[in-house]
Amino acid sequence: MADAGKCPKLNNFTQNPIIVTLSNQYELRLDNYERTRQTKVGVSCVDGIYLHGPSQVTCQNNLQWDGTPSCRATPIPVDPGLTQEQLIIIGVSVGVGVILLVLMIVLIVCFKRKEKQTTRYFFSPVIIDIVEIYHII
Repeated sequence: MADAGKCPKLNNFTQNPIIVTLSNQYELRLDNYERTRQTKVGVSCVDGIYLHGPSQVTCQNNLQWDGTPSCRATPIPVDPGLTQEQLIIIGVSVGVGVILLVLMIVLIVCFKRKEKQTTRYFFSPVIIDIVEIYHII
């Protein structure tokens, strides 16, 4: 048996992979692959993944590592910036603002149409009357 007298493997490789893939991104990166008693091994993770546990482990006399490091996804911090109530208030305010804006646009369009019709009706007869009066004179 080739592993007799050695600590268990810390990862499934014989050397650190050069290319990071989805299948190996959470594997520990080791500074050496020795597993004999009293061997110290520095461990790390690829960029963007954080190391949980010690950054160095030692193979003990009982052929067990003195720590169990692992690579984990970097936690996404929760932004406590706005509460649910504040988000609801902002959403309702924006909604009311949009409704008021649309209502104002509709009123302006209606007012302009009415003004155009009134202007046409108001000036047309006057011009005809003035022309008729001018011809009469």
